[in-house]
Amino acid sequence: MGIFERILRFWIIKHILGPKSFSAIIGFISGRDVPKWLLRPFIRFYIWKYNIKIDEFDVDINTVSSFTEFFIRKFKPGRRQFKGDFVSPAESIVTDYGYIENKKQLEVKGMVCKMN
Repeated sequence: MGIFERILRFWIIKHILGPKSFSAIIGFISGRDVPKWLLRPFIRFYIWKYNIKIDEFDVDINTVSSFTEFFIRKFKPGRRQFKGDFVSPAESIVTDYGYIENKKQLEVKGMVCKMN
């Protein structure tokens, strides 16, 4: 099976299961050793899909043994400067902020969460 067939299967499974189930499965397998022939294409796809600037990190995707090891990569010295009082330890997109109020709704991983 070629890389594009694997990616297509991955995409189909993700959309059939939904974000919550898909996240649970990825979480389950992420810390386990996965054959490198399967892990490397998955990581490359992830880098492409989420537009990760891999040259800013001190990581070799050919030597990582798990998705978790890839996920906890360190920045190369001097590649990013952190200024200010607030530093987020994760790369993400903030879609909402403010005070948590009764009956407020937030969307997290495609699911609506009510704060009540």
